Amino acid sequence: FTANVDAYESIKYHEYVSPGYDYILFTDQPPLYRHVYDVRPVPMHDQDPTRRVRYIKNHPHLLMADYEIAVWIDSNILIRGDIEPIVQAFRDSGQPIGTIPHPLRRSVYEEGEACIERSKDDADVIRAQMLRYRQEGFDCDNLVESCMILYRIGHPRLMPAMGNWWKEIDGGSRRDQLSFNIALARAGAS
Repeated sequence: FTANVDAYESIKYHEYVSPGYDYILFTDQPPLYRHVYDVRPVPMHDQDPTRRVRYIKNHPHLLMADYEIAVWIDSNILIRGDIEPIVQAFRDSGQPIGTIPHPLRRSVYEEGEACIERSKDDADVIRAQMLRYRQEGFDCDNLVESCMILYRIGHPRLMPAMGNWWKEIDGGSRRDQLSFNIALARAGAS
């Protein structure tokens, strides 16, 4: 599943479509070409289109409740090959959430600085959030790339982790990678 709000990014039409998978697109502007997507309305209304997308990404337990496994793919990501081996490895793991490592950074604090340098969100909001994490004694060396996330719907630690994550996104920086690791750690889902 993916989302695109206010035409924030161009929707990618995957080169490889896995047989037996459903492809769901949440959007407020239906694409001209549906491709394989089951197009659905955006279920959350907020002035900030980024937070609207984050809500969808962050609520698979509600929006994908009919599935055992849900795979989030950012709408700007193009699938060029079979992702079934990744999904199967996740299925076999028994974990509530699966991700891929960030290709450039390991620490949430490094990511915070990179977001400030690139003006990805309000610098004061990011600094305050990072200070709060440091004061809590939080550290991580396994920053994720959140463009692809696998969720085990129904896992008992998924909903608490997503609740923690949404609270951080809604009340802090909309840069979801900054709060992902701490949200999972707080829920015992990391």
